[in-house]
Amino acid sequence: MSNQIEIKQRIRSIAIQLENGNGNAEIIAHCAALWRVSPRTVERYIALAKDVIAERLDNEDAIIEAFRGSLIAEEAEKNLRSNLELEARVVAIIEGELETEKVVTRNANGEWETKTKPSRNTLLKAIDMIWKHRRQHSGKQKPETPQMPAMPLIVVENEEAKKIVEDIIKLP
Repeated sequence: MSNQIEIKQRIRSIAIQLENGNGNAEIIAHCAALWRVSPRTVERYIALAKDVIAERLDNEDAIIEAFRGSLIAEEAEKNLRSNLELEARVVAIIEGELETEKVVTRNANGEWETKTKPSRNTLLKAIDMIWKHRRQHSGKQKPETPQMPAMPLIVVENEEAKKIVEDIIKLP
């Protein structure tokens, strides 16, 4: 009978063969002859090798997800702004705390370069676009304003009054 280390090596060998695309029948025929064991024993090794592969893939997926999560968190911390931060920015613009600047320099070719920061109006438009975009994706839509009917509703007491009102409405 094989010892535990040899069995683990056989399972690892079968796992590699499975990952390389070898089929069960091919693995059974090859390994049964190589190790002088029954096909049923190789089938058990294959089942264990599939478990090893599944566990390895789960571990790799967990690593990938953890890495993806850390990247997303890093980007969110660096680049995304919360609604509260956007609101604070709008208040700063309204209160005149935001200063715009225009930098004029001469480049190596002797040409003048002008660099400016966005105007208050541009920033407000950008923030408005971000808020609208967030409302669309959060499922919160701006409540629709009720439409006024084309004709005011007139309540009358009887058919005769109704006829008189209709005649008045028809007048040019």
